[in-house]
Amino acid sequence: MKKNGKIFLLVAIGLVSCLLTWFISAGSYNEGLFVDGGIGRVGIFDYFLVLYYSLYYRASDILYLLAIGGFYGVISQTDGYRKLISKMVNLIGGKEFVAMLIVTFVMGVYTSMAGQILPLLIVVPFIMTVFLKRGCDRITAISASVGGIFIGSFGLTFGTYGIGELMTSMGLTITSGLVFKIIMFVFAYGLFNLFAILRMRKAKTVNELKYDMFTTKKLDETNVKKKDQKKIWPTVVFLTITLLVMMLGYITWSESFNIKIFDDFLSTLKNFTLADVPVVTSILGSFAAFGKWTDMLPLTFVLVVSSLLISLVNKQNLNTWLENFGSGMKKMTKVAIIYTLCMSIFVVCYYFSWPVTFINWLLGSGKFNVFGLLIVAMVMGLLMIDPEYIGYIFGTFLTATFAEHLVATEIIIHLGWAFTMVVAPTSFMLMIALSYLDVTYKDWMKYIWKFALSMFGVALIALAIMCYI
Repeated sequence: MKKNGKIFLLVAIGLVSCLLTWFISAGSYNEGLFVDGGIGRVGIFDYFLVLYYSLYYRASDILYLLAIGGFYGVISQTDGYRKLISKMVNLIGGKEFVAMLIVTFVMGVYTSMAGQILPLLIVVPFIMTVFLKRGCDRITAISASVGGIFIGSFGLTFGTYGIGELMTSMGLTITSGLVFKIIMFVFAYGLFNLFAILRMRKAKTVNELKYDMFTTKKLDETNVKKKDQKKIWPTVVFLTITLLVMMLGYITWSESFNIKIFDDFLSTLKNFTLADVPVVTSILGSFAAFGKWTDMLPLTFVLVVSSLLISLVNKQNLNTWLENFGSGMKKMTKVAIIYTLCMSIFVVCYYFSWPVTFINWLLGSGKFNVFGLLIVAMVMGLLMIDPEYIGYIFGTFLTATFAEHLVATEIIIHLGWAFTMVVAPTSFMLMIALSYLDVTYKDWMKYIWKFALSMFGVALIALAIMCYI
């Protein structure tokens, strides 16, 4: 029961959400005005349809998660990757605090500027393996590997993840409230690492490698001549290229930074013809410019190709690559199921829309209040799961209701989602990380509540200063 506790928890939340459709009317907004859609009950068999639509709706993300499993299933069996892990473990030896600060900062900055957060899952298994091999426990490994994603979500600076629809509805630009967002990033970074490092100082050295799906065996080259030792540079080169493609693909260069180079380059390729035939697009097919990648299919393709090349340079044959890739995908099945169950809650709440009625009731008269609106924003994040749809559903209402506080409202709504991503059992990012290392939700909450409460206080004070002083 405990081992599959997160699955049972998410199924229970999904079923309760279905049950509430029997008692709470569906709701929507029409030009900023609430419309009662009446009761639309979800039956037992409807829940299985919900699961189907969850798979359909997020098929590219699920394939991507499985591809990450396949990718690590391949590279974790190569000598080059094993040696790279050993070198990284030795590098951070005695400097785990510094490593935590560096990793969370780099990942936090990327999240803060990106249009997607799922691409960073590529590096999560690598970071977890390194920290676990240093004798850190699983919660520390999770803090190091996804902590930066949490931090960057609190301080979304030039990033557009989850706020595109809301910003469009409100007529805001990417730089609206930028100073405040930077302040939130700084506080989130400081507080998260403060509690992470304090915990690391108290924790004893442990061996929890058995929980790591893709832990590596130590490569012993004690009696091997230097010239005959395994080379890591080919593996490093392909991993670096993979990360570079990820970083370029999911940062919205033109929207956030007005950088048009990738759009112009793609336009040049598409316009290149021979005998009136568009050569490049005919050979490669449809593809988007860097900065325009919105789903995870392009990166999934990159992972498959990269894993194959890494396998080949490490002198593994095609059959070995296929076996290891399939084995890795199988290991990630549970993580993919967890993600699907999170999305099933979103499907119920979106298509049957009882949360809209409930949240409309919570908003009451629509009087602007920082504390109340932040609590409501957290409820939105808890129930709607996908932050982009919060803007899609509530954008026109929030714009009309809080017209005098548009920047603050947009920031509050996204902060509410950032809080739920760290603590809510419906947070797909949190549940993915907990599922990967088999950490219980209860154990995570025992650790993270201090950060969440401290950050909540900071956010309230900062918002009060921004809005009322």
